[in-house]
Amino acid sequence: MYVSNAARRLHKTFFDTTHEDWHFFLNQQLTASWYLAKAFVPAMIAAGWGRIIHINSPDGYSGGWTRIPHSTAKGALRTLTKSLAAGLGEYGITVNDVNPGFMDTVRDYETHPGVTPEYSAQRARETHPIKRQPRPDELAFAVAFLCSERAGATTGSAIHIDGGAKMLG
Repeated sequence: MYVSNAARRLHKTFFDTTHEDWHFFLNQQLTASWYLAKAFVPAMIAAGWGRIIHINSPDGYSGGWTRIPHSTAKGALRTLTKSLAAGLGEYGITVNDVNPGFMDTVRDYETHPGVTPEYSAQRARETHPIKRQPRPDELAFAVAFLCSERAGATTGSAIHIDGGAKMLG
């Protein structure tokens, strides 16, 4: 099994995004997952079992003017997940996405200029059905489930660990 979790957000508009930015983010977030699948799937087929989990993003569903390469890569990653799931199930391999919302982590604050922990917590209280931000351990639990034997009938799915934000937007 493997979990693909490479991502950084670029905060530039379409006009400011360079060709190098575009290629860097697509390679980091989409092409890397393709290469992981090419490397690991043969051994999973030989074992008759495997789990592939892509840590995706709500941006892959909604886009983002200041995150176009990131959003495009994440949307394509969703399609890669579904495509691999369609072909690998017969080998006992499941392929799924987990889509974390904005969490109270150093990474999320580093990749969202100007967002503070206080602002983020207040926004979650105002906009999320659970009235708080999701926690990293809740994301980890979802990934652990998808890696388990009990998730054998779950493939091609996208689980949102976002406090209900996706269902509202």
